[in-house]
Amino acid sequence: MASFLKKAAKGIKTKMMAGGDGGAASSSSAPSDGVERDANGQIPKEPFGRTMQPDAFVAFKTSVDELTTDEEKVEKIYVSHGSGKAPGTAGKSQRQYWCDQAAQLIRLLAFDKNKVTVATRIYPHIADPGNFEDVVLDTLDFSSSKDQVKEELRL
Repeated sequence: MASFLKKAAKGIKTKMMAGGDGGAASSSSAPSDGVERDANGQIPKEPFGRTMQPDAFVAFKTSVDELTTDEEKVEKIYVSHGSGKAPGTAGKSQRQYWCDQAAQLIRLLAFDKNKVTVATRIYPHIADPGNFEDVVLDTLDFSSSKDQVKEELRL
């Protein structure tokens, strides 16, 4: 548990040192990749909290896994964290994921292009961003996919 807290604190400290304030994104600066960014082109972070509890996550993961196509799975994941709700609510997450949870969801997808989509969309909703590269990007099958996510997220 202490190791987890150190990693979470490291992610928060890194964010603070980089000048991230978790402020609202400016839709005017968002490129056409569908990812909301702040005025500096960075992906904003949601406040720490509102993570999916383990029992709820298991039920959600099972419901995603029962879907037939990657497209259905991507949509369900996207809507689950609040980005696919009503117009004007993108980026206002109702839920956050731990990197381990995000990685488990991404592993349910068959194609790397869909894994890239989910990794990119879920990043603003990650509670422990310091673990993102080691845990979430590790689920991608190709180094070119990892590079694509890093480039899109400016990591």
